[in-house]
Amino acid sequence: MSVSTVLAGDLCPLICPVGNAILDANGSLIMALELPGIDPDSLLPEDLTRLSVIAASIYSTVPTNMTIQQYYVHAQNCGVSLRDRPNSPVNTQLSRARQDALNERGLAQSRLVHVLVYEDPEASKGGLITSLLRQGPFALFDSDAREQVKQRFSALGQMLLREREISKRLRELERACEDARKKWEMAMGSARRMPLDQLWTFAKFLGTMNTRYLRFGQYLTTPEDDLDAVLMDGDVSTVSYHGAEMLMLHGLVPNYAVSMGLVKTPENPIGMWTRQKDHSPIAQEGNYIININFSPLSAIRRYLLFQNARNSLDRQRVDVRQLFKGQPTTEAERQATETYEIKEAQKQLERASSLDERFGTISGQVVIFGDNPDAVIEDAERMTTAMEATQARLVWEKTGLPNAFKSLQIGGYRNSDRTTVGTESRFGAVSLYAAPAIGTPEVEDLGGEEAQYIFETEDGNPFYYSSYAGGKAFTFAVGPTGSGKTFFKNTITSHFLKYGGFVRSLDVDAGSEPLAHAFGKDGGIIRLGEDDASGEPRGIDPFVSFRGVGDTAFTSHIIDLCRLLLDVNDNEETRVLTGREQQTLDEAIIATLEISNPNLRTFRHMLAHLPEELGYKFARWMTNGVYDGIFNARQDGMGDSSKRIGVINLHKFKETPKIIKPVLLDLFYRVTTLFEDPAMRMIPKQLDVDEAHLPLSVPGFAERITTKARTWRKHMAGITMWSQGAREYATLPDWDVLRGAATQFIFMADPRMDESAYQQAFKITPGVIDMIRKLTPREEAVIVQPDLGVAKKVKLRVEPEQYVINTSHPREASERDLLMREYGPAEGLRAAVERYKAGKLGKEERVA
Repeated sequence: MSVSTVLAGDLCPLICPVGNAILDANGSLIMALELPGIDPDSLLPEDLTRLSVIAASIYSTVPTNMTIQQYYVHAQNCGVSLRDRPNSPVNTQLSRARQDALNERGLAQSRLVHVLVYEDPEASKGGLITSLLRQGPFALFDSDAREQVKQRFSALGQMLLREREISKRLRELERACEDARKKWEMAMGSARRMPLDQLWTFAKFLGTMNTRYLRFGQYLTTPEDDLDAVLMDGDVSTVSYHGAEMLMLHGLVPNYAVSMGLVKTPENPIGMWTRQKDHSPIAQEGNYIININFSPLSAIRRYLLFQNARNSLDRQRVDVRQLFKGQPTTEAERQATETYEIKEAQKQLERASSLDERFGTISGQVVIFGDNPDAVIEDAERMTTAMEATQARLVWEKTGLPNAFKSLQIGGYRNSDRTTVGTESRFGAVSLYAAPAIGTPEVEDLGGEEAQYIFETEDGNPFYYSSYAGGKAFTFAVGPTGSGKTFFKNTITSHFLKYGGFVRSLDVDAGSEPLAHAFGKDGGIIRLGEDDASGEPRGIDPFVSFRGVGDTAFTSHIIDLCRLLLDVNDNEETRVLTGREQQTLDEAIIATLEISNPNLRTFRHMLAHLPEELGYKFARWMTNGVYDGIFNARQDGMGDSSKRIGVINLHKFKETPKIIKPVLLDLFYRVTTLFEDPAMRMIPKQLDVDEAHLPLSVPGFAERITTKARTWRKHMAGITMWSQGAREYATLPDWDVLRGAATQFIFMADPRMDESAYQQAFKITPGVIDMIRKLTPREEAVIVQPDLGVAKKVKLRVEPEQYVINTSHPREASERDLLMREYGPAEGLRAAVERYKAGKLGKEERVA
């Protein structure tokens, strides 16, 4: 039953945007930070104390007229939104399928936002009359004061003064916001200032409780004015539902909300939101908002606060009966008859007043919301149990519900009926700094692109995976046989291609080949020692890397490659070139490069036209030689650099160093020229290396990888390396350097793991080791991001589209490739998925 209705415009103080901030009705300027939070699963008691101190110190330097509003939001069924990729039909299908699957499973969304409200200092000084009283006497002697008095009498002058004041405060707010952002970034690994459209969208969520405003990447344009009129979708009514008082937020679909006001914080508030782990407030399911506000007291307000408290105690010490008798109590008698409670209150008051610390007003509430009032009550009961365990004292709002809702809004803290006084240290202890790790929803290194892939987690939140973090993309991954390593790798790699960039994959088997097949003409495969379906070797033609006249770097590369090719010979005489032979080889290389016909401008053609004695030294690489088809392919298996994904499968020669060395040299030249091409600088690029211990053991390769890991960040390029165990990395000569350059580590299930080997190799904590040991093979993985303090278990549950792309089952892969060749990548994938869903893919003949 509706009890009362409040007009929407009366509940929001926001007025209009000013620069990068929002101005409210009280003259305050508002900006906000979004923090990743520290995952509660990784927090120890000492971490809670440390973070409480950090929270207090970060905001200890803000001006006394700046209020901090903190929000932790947890919402079910927010949904995710992934972009279509017009230039990649396959990626569009993969993204749509992933989006639909995640939204069907109703994933939650968590957001941690700190709002800085810079109050108008003039608001507490009154208007024109107060200004005249303050400035009038000085106007007799001070020309600046006289000018300000004149401007106070001029409407235009008042506007100019106001504009200057706002501009000054805006600069100060920006400095304070950036200072807090940098400090939180040091504590959490990242932190970002919310752009105006994101701040407005978050404010819109608080005003409507509509979870669609929490989705990353879907932000509203901020109106130019009258924000208070458009913040909410309708009016707000107080209703009684089964005896529970709640707000009904009118709109297309109404939402309901109840509120618990924070009356008193626990005696020991450190970690109150997280220390109960699975039973803590922020570990609860459902839809809720936790809000904490802190407004520092000015020196005069602090003095008045303590003076009023002393006066109150003094009044309690007065014996009214003695006063009526005309016999005032002496000081000695008063001290003798004082109650114990008054004495203790006096001691506490004196201790508090002597603290060298800022005081302020603290207010807070927990709001439960949703579109189903029964679910709201159910969630509220769970949250009540969790809050009782913190020993905080809260009350359910009833008649004060509209005011509680108003105080929840950005800039609305002044309306709180549940305000207490506390120190900055206490505010730090109750601060909101923990949140489930959700990864990187928007990749700053890629200009705000969406995450590469969205995993599911145990706590019901999505985990936004990106190989980029902090300006680099260098990942090490471990996955024993049977752990699901290849499937995991192909999943995240296939979604990397949605960025329109390039992937080059070095493999020891056919594990990565399904991706190249799935992307049709955009994919290429080099498979050493084996023909393709038409009987042609899928080998290498180094000359595909030639970029035209004047490409001296390529000429130098071919000379270096030829030297390595000679190393396969058995005697010293055939492993070196005479001076005359070197000159002949140089002339042959140059002559071949001058051929205009690309079908003849090949390494094979050059070898075939060498003089007999010189050709004899390269015989093993030529037609009918023991390594025929590796470097003398008629057509390069990968093709030119325009292929979006190229796979090099070392295949039979994965443990033959004399073959691997020249292959790696040519691969590195191809990758380097592509990745470091100035024209490709802003395009994402990635090198994948499977069974990385094999190529890393080749002299010189580890040094190249280390160098590129440091320099490729300037070219938006990254490296991901996979291996089967920790020891394979730990035994590498340059492992300490490589590990230090890593952005993240990925661990697949390893039930027989050597714990000490993992700890020594990766310097991970016992908690992370325990997480790895308990992983389910083929279904789960642990992602560790050291710089961000993240260690998160993720689940790999894929859609039929992803399975069809990844599958390496011979019959399934064969039919998929046939369909994609017949109908094209997009339609072919769609047809293969339909057959997979029907249980027919690779199992029976198709009807023509």
